Amino acid sequence: MSNIFNFEFFQRIGKTFMVVISLLPAAGLLLGIGTTLQSQYFIEYFPFLAGDGWQTVGSLMRAAGSAIFSNLGILFAIGIAGSWTGGKAAAGLSAFVGYLIMHTVIGVLVGATPDNVSNPGFTTELGIPTLQVGVFGGIIMGFVAAALYQKFHDFQLPEVLSFFGGSRFVPIVTAGASILLGVFFSFVWPFVQDSIFWVGNQLVGENTPPFYLFIYGLVERALIPFGLHHIFYIPIRFSEIGGTYTTLAGQLVSGDTAMYMAQLADRQMDSSVEITAGRFMTGKYPFVLFGIQAIALAMYHAAKPENKKAVGGLLFTAAATAFLTGITEPLEFTFLFAAPFLYVFHCLMAGLSFMLMYMFDVHVGYAGGAGFIDFTLFGILPGVGEPWWLVIIVGLIMAVVYYVVFRFAIAKWNLMTPGRGDSSSNKLTSKDEYKNRNNQSTGEQTQAEGVLAALGGEQNIKHIDACITRLRVSVHDKSAVNHDSLKDLGARGVLEVGNGIQAIYGPKAEILKNQINDIIEK
Repeated sequence: MSNIFNFEFFQRIGKTFMVVISLLPAAGLLLGIGTTLQSQYFIEYFPFLAGDGWQTVGSLMRAAGSAIFSNLGILFAIGIAGSWTGGKAAAGLSAFVGYLIMHTVIGVLVGATPDNVSNPGFTTELGIPTLQVGVFGGIIMGFVAAALYQKFHDFQLPEVLSFFGGSRFVPIVTAGASILLGVFFSFVWPFVQDSIFWVGNQLVGENTPPFYLFIYGLVERALIPFGLHHIFYIPIRFSEIGGTYTTLAGQLVSGDTAMYMAQLADRQMDSSVEITAGRFMTGKYPFVLFGIQAIALAMYHAAKPENKKAVGGLLFTAAATAFLTGITEPLEFTFLFAAPFLYVFHCLMAGLSFMLMYMFDVHVGYAGGAGFIDFTLFGILPGVGEPWWLVIIVGLIMAVVYYVVFRFAIAKWNLMTPGRGDSSSNKLTSKDEYKNRNNQSTGEQTQAEGVLAALGGEQNIKHIDACITRLRVSVHDKSAVNHDSLKDLGARGVLEVGNGIQAIYGPKAEILKNQINDIIEK
């Protein structure tokens, strides 16, 4: 049990969730563009969009995006099972089969029918009348299928039944387990559901204390260095804990993200629909669009003159990336290592941002990372009456505070932010140097081979994975990992968390993971 409740385990869970979460930007893009094309506000400026062809395209894009947000349960089931087992098809298929059987059993035992699915707590999953289990059912089914795959993928049956052995046995045993899981949910979930609805009402009710949103924003940022923030926000953004909403079509959706997307789509059809969701997303915009850029500017101005050219290229590139896409980790990790107490300040500012957006009653969601692309699609273009400009006003004020605090702290305590040190670790390399380092690595080695060696070699690796910007590695012996070599090979920072190593390589982390796995397999 001691091996379960550790950082390594929860980091791996967080990475597994990202398999599904990474689908949402594409789905949100489709939904956002489709909604914009059908927006009466937008059509007023571009009358040609009222044509049947454009409206058909808008309807198709909205439907395609909604298909993802409406089926998150099964996506989590398949995504988790496949990711946890290293992409094994049998595990994903088993999760799909188990999910269908589980909900069929639930529907039969609780008496759910097409006629009563509109009752509170009931819904349909892939056309099956069942309880409103939401993404929790998919998550549990995904891990059950993954565990059964790991246990039975090499299971041997008597020779006469050998065709059904090995990985073919996994869907069979998963089907049996899903029946038991369905029975369990049928009797237990109604009580759990009441508790979840109560928590959801506290978080998304009309009288929710603003301090709740401050705590949410603070904790969400504070968990990023440990890679555990996905586990924290997923229940709120994708389950009943974040609230429920019944669409104009009568479908019940759960979680702040799905609610927002559904309300945004319904608002285009009926202007009386009120957008109440998004409170757990809007607060991210001010510090992502303005605060992070102010931090980059402060570090650039604080750099030594001879280092500003090298520092400016990387800082402003990272700031632009954060502004457009919402990927903030490269800059956040930069000052996290140089001045941890400034990261504490950053967490407090994030909490304040969420609280202010809630107090000002601004609702602008996102599907990606709360960058300008999302802000345009879900804030500016839909024209649904939301005061999106308040995000800009609050963001500009926060940017001033960020800049003053960071510039003062760096100068006051001589913090070794990029460009202030004399050694190579205290300044950024140029783009050409960085490219050559990544391509050539050490001698005849590729970068992946060098990273593998710096991690202690194949024999030291228990599990290797990656998120958007970080290479996540579970190792047998942390003392065998060479931090300096990892940094020489392009890592912007190296963290030891629990029994694992996290090396920040930016967007190339996923490519490195695949290359290292290929080397190990060969």
